[in-house]
Amino acid sequence: GDVERTEIVVKDTGQIIFGKCACEFFQENLLNQGPCAHMIALSRVSEPLRRDLPTTTITGPKAAQPAREAL
Repeated sequence: GDVERTEIVVKDTGQIIFGKCACEFFQENLLNQGPCAHMIALSRVSEPLRRDLPTTTITGPKAAQPAREAL
């Protein structure tokens, strides 16, 4: 189906520093007026998941692969 996607990049302080959303508010303002309600909601919902994760640790399938894109 046609699902609206909301993505955010969050600093360790919790501040949303980058994001994308399919909503009209974001399409018109980007981040000039601050994050849209969807980004804020995503940030709040995902906060407990981020709390204990160090930003430099890579886990999952990507950890086993060489970092080709860095070359």
